[in-house]
Amino acid sequence: MIPQALAMGMACRLYGITPLELVAHRREPNLIQARALAIWAMRQDGAHSYPAIGRTLERDHSSIINLHRKAERLRQSDPAFRRNCASVIDRHHELKGMDHASR
Repeated sequence: MIPQALAMGMACRLYGITPLELVAHRREPNLIQARALAIWAMRQDGAHSYPAIGRTLERDHSSIINLHRKAERLRQSDPAFRRNCASVIDRHHELKGMDHASR
């Protein structure tokens, strides 16, 4: 399960935006892609429900579903988006490894 804070933080870092921009109701393409990335990451393994993600991103669950579908399309068609998805997964694995090593 990718924590919401990690998904949102990586999306902000990879797209050069702030957390406030991530939850803002603006529709610039880079903000939409950042939100789609965060949602895609939070939905890995079905870990976070659409309503829970919606509360975090201040959107209704149907908006989250639509952005998750967009993320899946982008993963198929956009190599840069696919690399960003891989970066989030890689970072999650790094942090999990560090957590296990500290025990």
